[in-house]
Amino acid sequence: MPRRIREDQIVRLQSAMREMADLHRAALDTFDKFRRCIDYVQTMTSLRELPDILEGVRQRLGMDGAHVLLDAATFAEFVPQTVPTLERAMLREAVAALPGGGALPYIGPCAAAPCLRLFLPGGPTPQGSCFIQPLPDKYRPGKRIGVIALHDHDPGRFSQDKATDFLEHFCDLLGHAVVTVRDHDQLVRDAVIDELTGAHNRLYLLRHAPRLMALAERKQMPLSLLFVDLDRFKPVNDQLGHDAGDCVLREVAQRMREAVRGYDIFVRLGGDEFVVLMPDAGQEEADALAQRLREEVAGVDIARCTGCETALRLSASVGLAGFTPGQSLEDLLRAADQGMYREKRGPCAPDQPAKSEESVT
Repeated sequence: MPRRIREDQIVRLQSAMREMADLHRAALDTFDKFRRCIDYVQTMTSLRELPDILEGVRQRLGMDGAHVLLDAATFAEFVPQTVPTLERAMLREAVAALPGGGALPYIGPCAAAPCLRLFLPGGPTPQGSCFIQPLPDKYRPGKRIGVIALHDHDPGRFSQDKATDFLEHFCDLLGHAVVTVRDHDQLVRDAVIDELTGAHNRLYLLRHAPRLMALAERKQMPLSLLFVDLDRFKPVNDQLGHDAGDCVLREVAQRMREAVRGYDIFVRLGGDEFVVLMPDAGQEEADALAQRLREEVAGVDIARCTGCETALRLSASVGLAGFTPGQSLEDLLRAADQGMYREKRGPCAPDQPAKSEESVT
């Protein structure tokens, strides 16, 4: 073989080896980028963090946009309002518009993408290219919990002639993470929510009241606690039955929850007892809320609420206590409970022991 031919072959071989080495390094870099993105997504502990997680993914992958659209029935109550959700039937229709009826991602120019403004909402119509893939439900194979859409101004960033294995795998793992975190959020919520009324429960008060009390003491801010006990509730259970009593409790809780301020802590302590912890509220504000709560309870129409013919009516006794530095939550509750009992017994009655000395710790 002539020497010149051998040299040309060696040069071509060396060039091919360099090209393979460059491709190998690029593949390793891409793999490492997605591995770090996966690690980052797995730091999410609540769906409230999802917008920040998506922004972090966008930055790490160096693209212009990263959006998700989720099933409203499963996720609406857990995600911030900035994360769009869609009714399940409409979501199914949107997914079905993707390639293969939703079995495959859309990869290509934004101008040709199906349901583009649904998957990439807000602002002017995106230019460039996009990647749109349904998110799987890890518990129900073949079902979709939503859609992820990635966008870049570069028309060649997402195209059919480029491998997207890493990207598709990452999106699947993101879907799995969203489901897992949603389950965690559900467990956390269920632990602090009263099942009957939907109000927060005693555990929620125990978790959050000490922080607000410490803040009030540190900032020298007022803090008040209202102890609410329903009057004449026992006859509702005795005469109409416990199902009717449950209906009344739900109605009472709903009315009181709508009456308190958005940053107050409203809790069903147990039975027909409720507590409102009011940060940055002194005597005047607490008195005003106490009167409104009495009016809300008195306004409950038991006959309409239960569907039973009855003349029974409710009222509420409300005790008020202002926080003093160094006071424990148990002491604050006891003081408000005693105030409630004084109101229940009437202004001329002697002081009575608290209805319940049960510790809140």
